[in-house]
Amino acid sequence: HMKVIGVLYSNYQPKFCWFEVFETVRRLALTGFLAFLNPGAFEQILMSLMMSIFCLFVYTELKPFINDFENKLAVVAQWQLVITMCAALALRVDKDNADNRKLANNFMFDIFLTGSQFVPVLLLALYSYLMVGNGNSAEEVNLAAVLPIAGGDEGTAVQQTVGEDEGVKEVLSKGEEKEEEKQEEKEEKGNEEKKT
Repeated sequence: HMKVIGVLYSNYQPKFCWFEVFETVRRLALTGFLAFLNPGAFEQILMSLMMSIFCLFVYTELKPFINDFENKLAVVAQWQLVITMCAALALRVDKDNADNRKLANNFMFDIFLTGSQFVPVLLLALYSYLMVGNGNSAEEVNLAAVLPIAGGDEGTAVQQTVGEDEGVKEVLSKGEEKEEEKQEEKEEKGNEEKKT
């Protein structure tokens, strides 16, 4: 039974095994709960901004993931939500402005909003590619659970183990893994033969 529900907590540090519940509540609050407020109203946008800032604080302080790169990625995603909600708030305030220079018609505002969504993710992807591509092992970079290992063969697999204080990622080839299993079987057979 533990293997079935293990996908819910396997990416989190043991002390944060409950964090998937928080993540689900966060998603429901930012989508379902906000639908009950007046759609497009100032209050709805303000409430979503406050929730996004709270979640940014939680992810930044707790760092719930085993993998440090996943923690960074989660914080970047929370910053993107905060920036998007600030932009939505600016558009809502600007809607009431009688001036002809509306933000919604401003090309630079569109570029800023689009860039705030794509640039951070592209920078993180470039960072991970450069770190693994520079000959650093996946253990050194600690990105193996998130991105494929650059230059690795097809037989490379990632096995996740949890240490006492923080997670450890080990990279094993499938061939080594199978050889270890065969060796253990031989030892067991040898022990049984010795007993008889």
